[in-house]
Amino acid sequence: MVRSKAGPVDANRHGTVADQVFGGLGGVILVRGPLDGIPELRQAREEVLFLKDFPTTAEERWPSPMARRLGRESSLLTVNGALRPDLPMGPGGGMGGMGMGMGMAFLINGRAFDPARVDTTVRLGSTEDWVGRNSGVMDHPFHVHVNPFQMLSRNGRAEPFRAWKDTGVVRPGEEVRIRTAFRDFPGRSV
Repeated sequence: MVRSKAGPVDANRHGTVADQVFGGLGGVILVRGPLDGIPELRQAREEVLFLKDFPTTAEERWPSPMARRLGRESSLLTVNGALRPDLPMGPGGGMGGMGMGMGMAFLINGRAFDPARVDTTVRLGSTEDWVGRNSGVMDHPFHVHVNPFQMLSRNGRAEPFRAWKDTGVVRPGEEVRIRTAFRDFPGRSV
């Protein structure tokens, strides 16, 4: 392990991330950047959440190659040591997109992403509501490239937090209504 200037501990990478996670590795990631200087963010209370997924079955401990690709969510999840706490989730981060991959089947306004097709043409300065549906078998980190969005509803129920965000999780079987504003970047995007 290597001590990091930013905080807790950075893992020294050996093997693959999947091997490390399925083997029990856990860690905290702190992200710092220029937005930290915004007065409202500087005054906000920061909380570090340590998420841990413990394998409880042989299949979770020694997954098949397919299961390794799909990831896992075992029955024993903790946040800062508490078992499955109920946490309100605000703006998210991470990777995402509308692409189709192993275990992913995500639709925007009823259509799967196709890089050879233009599904909608939007005027710069406009705002649109879209419907996303995860018909796959794994959580989908939904991300509208270039433009922030708000989650308006999830399975027909209003979302409690309507902050503008970069990424939001859509679980298998969920349908979300999002609002995105096209204000700054003309041209083709995903």
